[in-house]
Amino acid sequence: MDFKRPLLSMSSLAIHMNREVNDGYKWNKQKDVLPLATMLSEDPEDKHFFTNFLAKELQVKPEDILSFELSTYPVEEGLYLRTEG
Repeated sequence: MDFKRPLLSMSSLAIHMNREVNDGYKWNKQKDVLPLATMLSEDPEDKHFFTNFLAKELQVKPEDILSFELSTYPVEEGLYLRTEG
């Protein structure tokens, strides 16, 4: 299933809060680059919000989804900036 719209965000600590950013900071791919799902559920205690979201998108019952594996990709199109001068 391709949602063809942004669902997740990739966030990182603001550079002014990361004291190591100018010292050759090495990203930990397992910890520092995780996609975040937000605003998919109005109930912050809903532990199955993503399965419920998938079920709604697929028009099936949540219990019909036994498991899933997802891959992410950037949805924004490439941009070419031309400078005057």
